[in-house]
Amino acid sequence: PPNGRIEKSMITAAPLPAWGDFPALLETSVPADGTLVAPWLSGGAADAYLLSRSSWSLAALIQMRKIEGEARPKLWLPDFFCNASSDPARAAGAEIVFYPVTETLAPDWTACKALAERARPSLFVLAHYFGAANDAAGARAFCTGVGAALVEDAAPVLKPTAGIGHAGDFVLYSPHKLLGIPHGAILVARASNAALGRAMASLPAAAQCARAWIVKRILQLATPEAAWKALRPIPDIPFERDPPLQSAPTAPAMSAAARKILARAIARLEAEAACRRLSEKTLRQALAAVPGWSPWPAAWDEGAVPYRGVFIAESAALAAERFARLRRAGCLVESWPDLAPEVTADSATHRAAIDLRHRLLAFPLPEENKAEASAGICSGALAND
Repeated sequence: PPNGRIEKSMITAAPLPAWGDFPALLETSVPADGTLVAPWLSGGAADAYLLSRSSWSLAALIQMRKIEGEARPKLWLPDFFCNASSDPARAAGAEIVFYPVTETLAPDWTACKALAERARPSLFVLAHYFGAANDAAGARAFCTGVGAALVEDAAPVLKPTAGIGHAGDFVLYSPHKLLGIPHGAILVARASNAALGRAMASLPAAAQCARAWIVKRILQLATPEAAWKALRPIPDIPFERDPPLQSAPTAPAMSAAARKILARAIARLEAEAACRRLSEKTLRQALAAVPGWSPWPAAWDEGAVPYRGVFIAESAALAAERFARLRRAGCLVESWPDLAPEVTADSATHRAAIDLRHRLLAFPLPEENKAEASAGICSGALAND
């Protein structure tokens, strides 16, 4: 739109496209890869690849290591990590090792150094949670010391910024998490790597179908919010319940439809960044005064773009109670992540991750013109606290 605003119709967990994006689907030409990956290249990165999901990027890196001669590469993931996202890497033959994080979601470097004596990593994944920069300098030093490649998981990051996307040998982005596109991931490589090129070529050529996404998004945009909520009410589910296990996706390639809509969405990156910052600030101001929890992070770095508005409750019981009350009031609040069984089975080693899973609540960030109304509904639901 001429004013740079992103006009949509409702608050959803997945970002919505703009009406003006759909005509791109009728175009006969598909945007070139170089055009689509340009906003995510930084610091002299050599190569970038388009996929449907970042979980396939991890699988490609495992296959790269196998081509380079490792029979079963050791992939280190933070224990505060979505288990479903590791499925393609497991299927590719990775040995998954979950390292502990601290209460601030930074890697527990003392524990990592001890663990490396028993299971030295081949690929070390540093997660930038919810769009906030993690300890990239510490990760770079650790990887240099143990001879591992550093992979920055920037899936919830809109684009490279200070502390994100510059230290890793590889960087994973998932623009479909922040932009209204059917699917889409970008794997950035700091240096050209022939083995990675071969690994990418070995992935199945099937592209993820975008048809169902297109139909659903058109219906969402065309349906008044009240009517949509009546048709698709927010489910009243237990806070502790994780999403049901599903089979790993079998279509790693990014579809032509997703590429076309991504090309349109790229023009709105700065508007999206400003909108998310304002929405998170509005939500933070409305809910930070409610006792019993605190916003995370304590403050955003300059240039950072929030993916979710996040609050950490003082206790698991309070988080569960607020989760239920907010959803009953029509507030879209989420729990995250679905921890891996290896993590939940070892509460002593992974105490911080398990504790945070039961105390953290995440709010999707609405577009600018709905931020105050959304914050008002949420604060109203907790007015008696």
